[in-house]
Amino acid sequence: MRHDVVRCSLNNWFAAYQTFEPTSEEVAACVQALAVNLDTRKGRKQQKSTSEPLIEDGKFVPFKVPPSQNQNTENDVFKPFKAIADRLSTVDLDAATKATVDAETDSPCAAEKVVAATATSTDTQQATRRHSNAHWSYDSRPNSAIPGEQEGSTNRVDGYFHRREVKRKLWLGDVAVICEYKKKREDAVQNRLQLVSAASHLLNQDPIRFAIYGITIEDCDVSLWYFCRSHTAKSESFNFLENPAILVKVFISFMFAPSESVGFDSNIRRIMPSPADGHLSISYVYRFTGEDNGKERVHYYRTRRTICDSHRLCITGRATRVWEAEQVKSFDDLTRVDERVVVLREVWLDEGAATERQIQQSIFASLNEFGAKLEENPGYSPPHFVDFGADLEEEVRALFKEEQEGSFPPSAASARRMVYEKYFLTIREDFVGRATRSIAKDYQADSMLLRKVQHMRKTKSPTVPGADSSRNNQNSATVHVKRNDGPAPPPGNTPARQYRPKRAYRLVYEECCLDLDAKNLSLRDIFTGLQGCFIALVLLFCAGWVHRDISCGNVLIWTDTRGKKHGKLGDLEYAKPFPSEGGSPDPKTGTAYFMPVEIVLGRRLASNDTAQKRPHLSEPLTAKQKAQEEESRLLARSRNPGPQEKEDHLQHHFIHDLECLWWLSLWSITCKLGNWDQVKDVFVPFNAGNAGLARKEFLVDKGAPAFDALRTALPEPLQLVHIYLEVARTYFQSRFPELAQLDSTERRDPTGYSYAYSIFRKLVNATIPSDAPSVVWGSNPYWEVVSEGELKALEPEAPPKRARPDP
Repeated sequence: MRHDVVRCSLNNWFAAYQTFEPTSEEVAACVQALAVNLDTRKGRKQQKSTSEPLIEDGKFVPFKVPPSQNQNTENDVFKPFKAIADRLSTVDLDAATKATVDAETDSPCAAEKVVAATATSTDTQQATRRHSNAHWSYDSRPNSAIPGEQEGSTNRVDGYFHRREVKRKLWLGDVAVICEYKKKREDAVQNRLQLVSAASHLLNQDPIRFAIYGITIEDCDVSLWYFCRSHTAKSESFNFLENPAILVKVFISFMFAPSESVGFDSNIRRIMPSPADGHLSISYVYRFTGEDNGKERVHYYRTRRTICDSHRLCITGRATRVWEAEQVKSFDDLTRVDERVVVLREVWLDEGAATERQIQQSIFASLNEFGAKLEENPGYSPPHFVDFGADLEEEVRALFKEEQEGSFPPSAASARRMVYEKYFLTIREDFVGRATRSIAKDYQADSMLLRKVQHMRKTKSPTVPGADSSRNNQNSATVHVKRNDGPAPPPGNTPARQYRPKRAYRLVYEECCLDLDAKNLSLRDIFTGLQGCFIALVLLFCAGWVHRDISCGNVLIWTDTRGKKHGKLGDLEYAKPFPSEGGSPDPKTGTAYFMPVEIVLGRRLASNDTAQKRPHLSEPLTAKQKAQEEESRLLARSRNPGPQEKEDHLQHHFIHDLECLWWLSLWSITCKLGNWDQVKDVFVPFNAGNAGLARKEFLVDKGAPAFDALRTALPEPLQLVHIYLEVARTYFQSRFPELAQLDSTERRDPTGYSYAYSIFRKLVNATIPSDAPSVVWGSNPYWEVVSEGELKALEPEAPPKRARPDP
């Protein structure tokens, strides 16, 4: 998370992220409201705490001394913000734009003094729409947790802006801006971490939210925050005692902003439980608009239940949500359009990135072209088939015929379709939402914003006369810092981060499927999914595309109307032609369990990687072992400087997709059966420390003890699966070094990948007998059961995500 945070100047933060730009007249009117005595203004007696002036002589009256010098509790020190916000909520901004604040005396009024402080703010951003009256109120209840829709939150934010006039109990769906306060500047990192934790929970638990705003204050220093799926931005701090008008400007920019400006998506509406129509829990209605929706351009889908909504460690990323849904007439009319149940999926994509529908259409176009060549010349044998074997070739040729009855859902069966399409999901419609804010100008990435720095204590101990005072200066080289024992990214393999804006991309699928980690699946069902995934990968190979994210969540099982199960491959957002050019250098991560070793390590596996077994990689290397490895590496490089010295752009290729399937097959016969003993070091949910090296040892090192021990640990019915896992592993040991020696032109030749598919066909088609062990759901040492049937992640903070080396 800390590697997704940037900082920028206050002016640039306002220009990039401010909800709207208050005019000088509006700021003056609000400052004047704080400067007057309400007893005089309203003509009636009020409590002194709420009626007295809150600004005098250009300063906040309640803050006579800096918070760090105030002896009261932290809660009491920052309590006056409530009175300030309440007073601001009485201002009518429309009236303020018609006339400026008049001076009430011949001398400059407090409002004029204070507004002068806002002269440094930028006016480059076009003012956006705002309300005349305040739509958001400020409150502070730091000792009370605000309930949400998901368990697991222990956040008690110090302050927050929430919807006004909420007649029920406040909950997280009503909160727009969160605030954290500390009296001391030394507590800045803790303060920031608390804010980030609260923002992460808010974004994860509320589907309507696409961004979150935040405020942190340490002593007098105020920083503004913007959180979204692209990045997190923090402003430089300003002193609110010296610049009260800036704080007033910030408050009114939140309090008078429309919902969409503070991060709420107008295309989603929350629907409270309605037992009358069978919805016993909170649901959401998604609005889809677009040219592909037919005569009625707007469609609405109401969620029925959650299929996937995992607890995420980071704010940025794809943040996938999957719902079972039904089509309804509108936000206000929840009558069902038909009885069909569909799947609604949401994922965050880089702005300008191809959508899954566009990618699928491109893949199908390539497959149609490939099939046309087969049909035009029945004797034609493409280079992809060179080592397929007769059975696999015959199976693939049959995929380029017209559809068979029952292969698709009824709603999608009317159009002419090819058989190969049944191995992919049927997209009914899709929608691209609004983009997150573009990153601020002149930003600086700063991973230390969320990391504590240990300062060396300076003492006033006496020194002898004549001592050299320069010896008291500590050289930075003498300060010891913790090192990451994991492998560092190779030079040149980590492109510069761009922090592209992201858009919510939503699809509706015709098929309601189960992924491989769903409940109530048998091992036979799982291998049905693996078989479908394999055929889909063969099709991608023929089309010249790679998937790049094979995982248990993307391999799906669909049951047709006759009760027959089919395997499908979903999630094409990362799919690209091979080889490919261009693309975003922003970090993209596959699923850690199943990522290819070369992609994790950021380098190709050469012959010395598979030569012999190393000591167990879950333990740190000794100095002797490190020196020996470095000597071997340097000598090997000096003896063979050829292709290793040239620029070698590592791209995810066809063997990598099959390697993902290899890890998935291994996971299916170990982790899914509750057996973690031999694989606990390779199936970890984060690529930290030596995890990547441990996976390399398990996959390609000769004589790896963990893989050899697996043979005896597996029951007899699964020995055939282990045999083909070992055959594929032997192939990898030789093939990866061979590919490392080829140039880019030679790597494009499909004949060099053909034989691998014949191996994997035998692996996924291995017979799973009826007496195979039962699948165990939730047997993950990195998760714990927190309630009946519910799981909670125990993952530590992930290391910085590495950009995929291929475009």
